[in-house]
Amino acid sequence: MTTWKDYRQSITSIDEDEMSFIDTLSKLQAERIKRGISQKAFAERIEMKPTTSGKN
Repeated sequence: MTTWKDYRQSITSIDEDEMSFIDTLSKLQAERIKRGISQKAFAERIEMKPTTSGKN
């Protein structure tokens, strides 16, 4: 399985600011999964609709 860290190295069309944002989201998602928090529960905790925060 390819990790985000591995895949990130192959991406050249995204500028560094956007890549930094994606890295932050990736870390947030990994931590959410590590803690066993569903996408729906996470969205509720931050008072955001699940469709806004993404599906997982």
